[in-house]
Amino acid sequence: MLPPLEMRKIAKQIADEVWESSERRTSLGEFSERKIKACCPQISELELSEVTEGVVEKAKVYLERRITLLELKGATARYQFDDCFADTLILTSIGDPLVDMLRAREQNLRLALKRVGWKTFQYVCKHLLEINGAVKSAVTRGTKEGGVDFFGLLEIGTWTSPMVLLKGMEIRVVGQAKHTSTNAKVGDGVIKKFAKECEDFRSDSGKAAEILPSWFVENKSPVIGVVITNGEFTRDAKKYGNRERVILRDCDQIIEDLIHSPKSRDWVYREENGNISFNENSFIGSFQNA
Repeated sequence: MLPPLEMRKIAKQIADEVWESSERRTSLGEFSERKIKACCPQISELELSEVTEGVVEKAKVYLERRITLLELKGATARYQFDDCFADTLILTSIGDPLVDMLRAREQNLRLALKRVGWKTFQYVCKHLLEINGAVKSAVTRGTKEGGVDFFGLLEIGTWTSPMVLLKGMEIRVVGQAKHTSTNAKVGDGVIKKFAKECEDFRSDSGKAAEILPSWFVENKSPVIGVVITNGEFTRDAKKYGNRERVILRDCDQIIEDLIHSPKSRDWVYREENGNISFNENSFIGSFQNA
């Protein structure tokens, strides 16, 4: 029998490999059995059955945790467990061929976000503001702008029409884009510094208040701070963001919005067999020189 530590290691590898695939249907039992045979070629048939059962149970825990974390972020998990077959994963589908394809190619989209470069990523963030309702938005020049990389104006009063309570109400958004080409996470130090810069801006002080355009600075509506990364945040960063009311959005969350972006039809191409595939060059190009 494999040691518990080795079983957990194999289960984690299986969970990661299944999640990163684009198969529409995967049996954890069958996948695990093939993986165990490859890792332990001398294993007996009797032991294989016992080990597979244990590995599937552990892999399922890893996958269920990942699905739950995505749902807590407001994102749709690319896989769900089948209602009829407990150890079978099925690719999430909403019936829109374009959205379903992009969700299936989520790993390609994630990789493209690593490759866009820090300046282009700022334009990605600006686009995210736009598709979330910003009526006016812009990217800063990128040189000591008081911690602000992008900003925009939300007219939330238009969301409740024909009601009058919030009619004409606006919110200013100041954002920082944290691009990484590695697996490094954004720490609490970044959030602490940005929270201070947001507070300075609210009090009409700091570098951002001097440099941002008058249409934004002179508008005295409330200000919210947003940090967007193509990676992840550390646990301490999330805690500090919650405490200081700085909104944090990571790669899982921005991918969910990008999948539904009106621009998404420009990021695909049709193959000879009629299938549509993700085009990384078109994705990156759509934000360069934006």
